[in-house]
Amino acid sequence: MSIARSSNKQKSLKMKKTIFLIIILFFIGSQMSGQVIFDLDPSQSMSITGKGPGQDATKNPYSYTNSLAIIENIGKNDFVIRVQEKDRRISTLTIKSNQVKEVALSTNQELYFDSDLKARASIEFKKRSNTIQVQNTLSPKDLKSLQGEWSDGSLTYMDYSSNKPFSMPAKVKVMRSKNGYHLTLDIQYPNEPHANSKEKIRLSKDGTLLNKHLIESRKELPDGELEITTSYAGKDNNKKAMIRNIYIIGESRFIIKKSVKFEDATDWLLRNEYEFTR
Repeated sequence: MSIARSSNKQKSLKMKKTIFLIIILFFIGSQMSGQVIFDLDPSQSMSITGKGPGQDATKNPYSYTNSLAIIENIGKNDFVIRVQEKDRRISTLTIKSNQVKEVALSTNQELYFDSDLKARASIEFKKRSNTIQVQNTLSPKDLKSLQGEWSDGSLTYMDYSSNKPFSMPAKVKVMRSKNGYHLTLDIQYPNEPHANSKEKIRLSKDGTLLNKHLIESRKELPDGELEITTSYAGKDNNKKAMIRNIYIIGESRFIIKKSVKFEDATDWLLRNEYEFTR
């Protein structure tokens, strides 16, 4: 009888340990992949993931592979996120109040939050797989219609010396690389040939970056055109500014708009706009 009781006691103890271990593992798993909420103080820059224990606000459990950060601004003030790799800035994105953004992260990339005002955010990480698609991505197929000659067009830009817009005729020949991820734009100005130039449009292999800047939005327009928006921190006219590029891609229309918002301004200023038709 004592042997049977001892055996039953051991089984009961073993079962309790197993249940306890399952609960602990479940709790750890939910903490690793669940939503984390945190506050940012004014003029604070916070490492979200990538620097190591004691320095990160939270840990990306999928830093060893391609992952997805789902970020929501649950406060009243805007904040900026930065994606970096080995101290090299990959992209910058402003997240406004009540906005939710999906940010694709590659292996070992670091994610930072910057805020001039008090802000509040939540973040959740997911492993990128065939069942999880990044919302704002492009493929070479999306850029294919740009190939060829666009003989009718113009460039309009803000002349800072006069603070007035200036326009001149322009045309462009677009050439694609073999894999379709790189485009070369041979831009010509019939009235000012000395200003002719060649520009590049580069798409990252995972389709999340255009000219090394995060694709902030992808919008299908009613007429079948595609509108792509990127934004990043930079300089214009030797002043710090947020820079926003909008690309409109269609079979018969191609537009590139560049707008800037200076550090001490509240409104966006149209810096220049290319518009081509065929």
